[in-house]
Amino acid sequence: MSTTTNINDILSRPKPTKKKSKSNKQHKPTIKKTNPISELSIDPEPTIEDDELLNQLLDKIELEQVQTTIELSASESKSNHPNSSHHGLTNKILDLKDEVEKVAHSIASTITEPAKRRNRHKDRLARRNANEEAIRDQARLEIDGLGPDGDERKKEIDAIESVCQTLGLKMVEMNPDGHCLFSAIADQLNLNGVPFQNSEAHTYSTCRTMAAEYMRRHPDDFIHYLPAADDGIDEGLMSKVQYNQHCDQVRDSAQWGGEPEILALSKCFKFPIHVIQASTPTLKIGDEEFAKFRSNKSLTISYHRKSYGLGEHYNSLRPR
Repeated sequence: MSTTTNINDILSRPKPTKKKSKSNKQHKPTIKKTNPISELSIDPEPTIEDDELLNQLLDKIELEQVQTTIELSASESKSNHPNSSHHGLTNKILDLKDEVEKVAHSIASTITEPAKRRNRHKDRLARRNANEEAIRDQARLEIDGLGPDGDERKKEIDAIESVCQTLGLKMVEMNPDGHCLFSAIADQLNLNGVPFQNSEAHTYSTCRTMAAEYMRRHPDDFIHYLPAADDGIDEGLMSKVQYNQHCDQVRDSAQWGGEPEILALSKCFKFPIHVIQASTPTLKIGDEEFAKFRSNKSLTISYHRKSYGLGEHYNSLRPR
C-alpha cells in the first residue's frame, strides 16, 4: 500500500469521543483544509522534470521518424540511381567547402578592413593635396591679374603692398586652404619668439587649438559675434550646444577664421594683432591690453577680400 493510502487510512479513523464546543466543530473544517498532510491526497501536477522528460521523448520520436524518412528516401533513390549515394555525399562535401570558403572570405575581409581604411585615407590626402595645388595656381594667376576680375585684385594687392613699404614689411603668402589666418598667426608667433610647448614651433593646428579652447572658456566674450545661422541671416544667438560645436569646428576643421578668432588669438597669447587692409584703416586688436606688455610689438598680418577666388584670405607680413 502506498504512503498516500496509509495516511488517508489514518485520517479516516474515528477520533476519541470528546465533547467539543460548537465553535470547535465549526472550526474543524478549516483545520482540515489547511492541514498540509491532507494535501498529499491530491494528485500532484506534472513537475518540470516530467515536462522535460516528455519533451525529450517527443524529440526522440520525431528524430526517429525523420531518420526513417531519410532511410526510405535513400533506399528509393539508390534503387533508381545506384551511384546516387556517392554523388549525394560528394555534393554535400562541395556545399560544405563553399560554406567554409564564404566564412574564410568574410573573416579575411574583416581582418583587412583597417588596411583598406588606410588606403582610402591616402587617396583622400592625395586628392586634397591636388586640390590645394590647384587653388594655389589659381591664386597666383589672380595675383598676377590673369584671372577673372584681375584689375580689382591687382588694385587690392598694390594698396596693401604700399602700406607694407611704408612699414618696412613684406608679404609672405599663406596657403589658401582654410587655415590661412591660423598659419599667418603661427608664422608671426615664431617670428617674435613666442614659444610653444617644449620650445616647438607654432603651426596652424596649435593656433586653432589655443583659439578654440580660449573661446570655449570665455563664451560671453564671443557669442555675441556669432549668429545662430551659418549664413548670418538669423539674428538669434547661438545656444550653448551650437557654441560648443562652433568651438569644435575652429579646433578640428578647415573652417575659415575671422574677427572672433583673431580676438581669441590675441587674448590667449597676450599679443596685439594688427590686420592691414586695402580700403580701410589697419585693424588693431589687443593694443590697449597688451601693447605695453609686448613692448609695442604686434603680430602683423594682411587681409585680402578680392585677391583670391575663394574669398577672404590672410597672409603674414614680415620685416623686409
